[in-house]
Order: sequence, then C-alpha cells, then structure tokens
Amino acid sequence: AQVLDDDEREPLVQRATAHDDLAVRRRREAIRTLAELVHQTFTRSGDRVASRLRALAFSGQLSPGNRSVTFTALAAVLFSSAQPLQAVESSEFALNSLLDSGDPISAFHLDGSQEMLIAAHVAALDLRSAERVLESYAAGPFGTGGGRMALAMRARVRMQHGRVDDALV
Repeated sequence: AQVLDDDEREPLVQRATAHDDLAVRRRREAIRTLAELVHQTFTRSGDRVASRLRALAFSGQLSPGNRSVTFTALAAVLFSSAQPLQAVESSEFALNSLLDSGDPISAFHLDGSQEMLIAAHVAALDLRSAERVLESYAAGPFGTGGGRMALAMRARVRMQHGRVDDALV
C-alpha cells in the first residue's frame, strides 16, 4: 500500500487480495484495510480513523491477533486525541482479547499491545498500573525476560514519577 505510484500500487493490491474463495478475499481485504488504518494513526488520527477502526474490529473478518492490533491502533488514536482513559480501555481490551483467545500469541501482537497500555496508563497518570504492566512486559510471556522496549518504557515511567536520575540510568 505504500508504493507511491498509483499505477503500480493497484495491481499489487489486487494480486495480494485476490482469491477464489469469497471469505478469504474478504479477510485479505480486511487486513489491507487494517494496514491502511494503522498507517493513518501515525499520519491523521481523529474521529474518522477511530470510527473505521471500531467498525473493522467488529466486522468478524480479523484473526484474534489482528483484532488486537485494531484495538491497539484505536488506543493510539484515542491517546493522540487526548482521551487517555479511553486509550487505557481500548489497550486493556486488546491485551485481554489476545490472552483470552486461546490462539498462540506472537511477540508482535503481545509487545505492541502492552507498550500501548503502558503509554496509555502514563498519559492517564495511573503510574501504579503503568508499573504493573511494565513489570509483566519486561518479564516476557515465560518470565525469562522480554519487552523489546522495556528499558525505554521504564525510563518514561520513572520520568513521569519525577525520578529523572533513575530514568537516565
């Protein structure tokens, strides 16, 4: 979708989403829409993107992992729209839906949802909850370490606490 030339992009999109089975084609279209909306969370945000993300989340076309990405992207939109409490709710829903799905969980989905949840808690000034999620994130899913951005997130939470020296360390 990020190919700049419209004449090149459209045949690539058609090839990526084409399939004889209508249900498969709809799922592929939903994933393409999700990719576009995630991109828009970094370039536009706002109510229109949030509405489209909500509609996509409840379309029934996404896997549990991609549904979690949708709610995480919605949280990012709410975060950037100065709605931190709603961002926390959306982030928590994204994380819980992943954990409760019964499907195998990838680090891509798990880390992104936890990172957004930590940021949303910090924005909502709920630092105790941010620290709780941060500890789980830093421990990783098996308690053996994880969280690709654990140090940066820990520094952010410590700075919000006013512990600048600890954050610098």
